[in-house]
Amino acid sequence: MLYFQRASKEGRTNDIEKYSTKQASGVQKIETLGGDYALKWDDETQMSVNAHNALVSAFFKAGGVFDRLVESCPLRLTSPNASTNRETLGAAIVGMDFWRIRRTLSRHVPCRACRYANGQFPDGGFWPGGLAYNLCTKKALDLGWCQMDFARLRDVIGLGPLFFDVMSAIEPRRCGHPAHKVTSDEMGAVYSRLFELAADAMGGAASECGFDLGIRHLDYVNHLWHEIGFWKSNRYKGFLSGVFPVWELVYHGVVFYTSDRWLQNHTYGNEDRSNGAFDFGWGIYDRNEDPEKALKMVEFGSRPILYTHSFSDIPSIVRAWREYRPVRHLQKEEMTEHREICRNVFETAYGDGSRTVVNYGSAAFGLDGISVPSLGYVLIGPDDSTRTFAFDSRDGLAEQTRQNEDTGNTARRR
Repeated sequence: MLYFQRASKEGRTNDIEKYSTKQASGVQKIETLGGDYALKWDDETQMSVNAHNALVSAFFKAGGVFDRLVESCPLRLTSPNASTNRETLGAAIVGMDFWRIRRTLSRHVPCRACRYANGQFPDGGFWPGGLAYNLCTKKALDLGWCQMDFARLRDVIGLGPLFFDVMSAIEPRRCGHPAHKVTSDEMGAVYSRLFELAADAMGGAASECGFDLGIRHLDYVNHLWHEIGFWKSNRYKGFLSGVFPVWELVYHGVVFYTSDRWLQNHTYGNEDRSNGAFDFGWGIYDRNEDPEKALKMVEFGSRPILYTHSFSDIPSIVRAWREYRPVRHLQKEEMTEHREICRNVFETAYGDGSRTVVNYGSAAFGLDGISVPSLGYVLIGPDDSTRTFAFDSRDGLAEQTRQNEDTGNTARRR
């Protein structure tokens, strides 16, 4: 693992000698496009999420690749406030986040960053691109930066929902800077305004979580929260008898979503977070799909989301698509009802008249002449036609039969 030493209590600094209160053994200095940083190797663990950026940056610089990239860059920025091409490309290579301030960009200076009420800067993180502070989002909005950047993105990449990481998954970050104080409520209104502006400029907006903050301007969210996962891990033991799709009953058909962090990467199997992963989705998967997760996706009307950068995950992506395809048409329908028919059997109804009946039990369940298989579900169409699916360890949720009530014909599908 290659990682950055923790900053001293006196604050963050570019000075390699002052960066840590206790200089660790084996620390070396590495030059990056954002300055010199203290790094340490650990052969026992994997590389940290940001450290590889430092290596790429050093490679670009040492090999002269970055200079050639700047010379050949076709960008022509005419605004008097625009950064240079060198600054823009340097920020992109070392991993700039939209919500962070980097010293690589001339317009980003500490006076525009968020502060606590006591005047100190929040911990914005230490990145290969330079020291980071949390940008005061209201200040950026007031200065017109966000609007300008949205327009630039539209011109460069075209129309498409602009994704805001984290913003809909946290309490809005207040700012205590005396020149631009913002309360959490006021910042929430700023976030909502940003979603609205992005939707106007880019044709859509999206964010990480399904909190009500700005939800009317969002087209999709990555996930809702952790309730199912927490309940499954007994965090709510003694308090809850189950988790039910209340949010989904309100927003299904309006916002695309995955119902829980626990359902992310569901075709990868169950997740082992004993490696120290701090949240769902960051652990190691056993590659044995859990039938309960596959069925919960159907019961709660979710669409799949998988995080990957590896071609080896393509079979899992294909499997998720095959499971999702039979019910994808319901994404634009209102969810009108959800009920527990009996223990381990749940019915979800939609505005077009469709229904899904999910059976988590170990035995088949009969409903109005329809047999719902163990660890399976039945999709009932508006015309009372039925499609039956059961979980198979090899194929996941695979279709068993399709029957049309008008003709009584039944076809078995592979």
